[in-house]
Amino acid sequence: MHRVYKHFLLITLIFIFISLPAFADQKGKRIIPQKPDIQKWSVRFNQETLTSYAVIYDARTPDEKQQNLIQRKLSGNVIFLVHGQQQRPRVGFEFVSKLALNSKSGIVVVPVVDTPYGKDPEWRGDRGKFVILMELVRTLLEPKGIRLGFYKKLTEMPVLINSQQTNERGVDSYLPISAQVTIMGWSHGGLLARRIASAYPHTIKGLAQITPAGFFTWGKTRLDKTSCLLSYFLMECLNIGSGIFKGQFFKVIEATIGLTSGTIGDSFRSPATCLSGHFHLLKPFRPMKDMQDCTVLADDSNAPVENLDHIVVMFGASDWVFHPTNANLPGEASQITDKDRETFWKTFYPEIDSLQTQRAVTILPGNHIGPLAYPDKYMLTALKGTDQLLQ
Repeated sequence: MHRVYKHFLLITLIFIFISLPAFADQKGKRIIPQKPDIQKWSVRFNQETLTSYAVIYDARTPDEKQQNLIQRKLSGNVIFLVHGQQQRPRVGFEFVSKLALNSKSGIVVVPVVDTPYGKDPEWRGDRGKFVILMELVRTLLEPKGIRLGFYKKLTEMPVLINSQQTNERGVDSYLPISAQVTIMGWSHGGLLARRIASAYPHTIKGLAQITPAGFFTWGKTRLDKTSCLLSYFLMECLNIGSGIFKGQFFKVIEATIGLTSGTIGDSFRSPATCLSGHFHLLKPFRPMKDMQDCTVLADDSNAPVENLDHIVVMFGASDWVFHPTNANLPGEASQITDKDRETFWKTFYPEIDSLQTQRAVTILPGNHIGPLAYPDKYMLTALKGTDQLLQ
C-alpha cells in the first residue's frame, strides 16, 4: 500500500511538473477577448466644444504590468494610431488588436475627434488635431500610470477634457511609468502622423505611414486640390466596393459605415458648437476642411522629422487614390530598385540621416483599405519597420 502511494505521488508530481509550462503559457499569454469600449469625451479648445471618441487596447499580461511598474518603463513604445478620413476608433479591430498583441509595449491608443474649427484660424483642422489628439493620448494613458516622456505642450491655449483642464508640462510626473511613442497613421492619418511626429520631436520616436496621403501635389489652389482629391477618392470608393466580389464584403461594409457615420456625425454636431462656442457660417462644412488638409504635400519644409529612429512607409498596390506611382515609385514591390528608394527619400525626407534613422518604403497588397483586408501583412510591416515587434 505504501509503495502504491509512492507511485501515485510520483506520477502526480510528474504531471504537475509537466503541466506547469502550459499553465505559465496560459497565464502569460496576451489576449484581447473583445472589442474595447468606446470612450466619449467632450473637448473644449480654441473657444469651441468638440466631441471625441477613443479606444485603448492594452494586451499586457499581469506579469508585464507588474514588471513595467518595477522598471518604471514599458517594454516598448506606446503605439498611437491615427485613423483615416473621418473613421471611427473601432474600425479595423482585427488589424489594431494584432498591433497590440504583437507590439513590444502591448498598448495601442486610438483617439478621434471632430474637425476643429474654432476662433483662431491657425488651430483649425489638422493643426488643432495635433494638440487635441496628443492630450487625449495623455488622458487615456493616465489611469494606467503612464506618462509621455519629454512631453511639451504645443500651445498655451487651454484644453479641457470633460470640463477638466489637462495638466501643464511636468505636472503628471508623479505617474510611475514613462513612455515614448511610435505613431502610425492610415490614409489621411498617415499624413497627420508625420505632422504630429514633427510637432512633438522629443516624445515621438517612430513613424509608420499606411496607404498615406501627403506624397502628391493635387493642384494649385485650395479648390483645385480639394476637388481633385475628392474625385479620386470617389473612384477609390468604387475600387474598394469591388472587394465585395473578392470575399471582402464585411471589410468593405466596415470601412463604409465608419466613413459615413464619421462624416455625417461631424457635420450634424457642428451647429451645436456654434451655440456653445465660436460661431462661423462655414462650420457645418468643416469636414471639407478635413479634406482640404488631406491635400498637403509633406516634406522637410513643413514636417521635418530628423528626430525619428525609425520610419516605414507602406503603399497599397491597388490603391487608386494614393497610388505608389504618385510618390515616384513603381507599381509593385518587386519592381522597386535601390535608385527608386534613394529618390523617394531624397524627395520627401531629404534631411533624414540614414545612419541615424532606419527607414523602409514598400508596396503591399490591397487598395486603400489594405489594413482591413490584409491585417497580418500590414501589422507585421508596421511593427518590424518601427522596431516594435515583440520577439
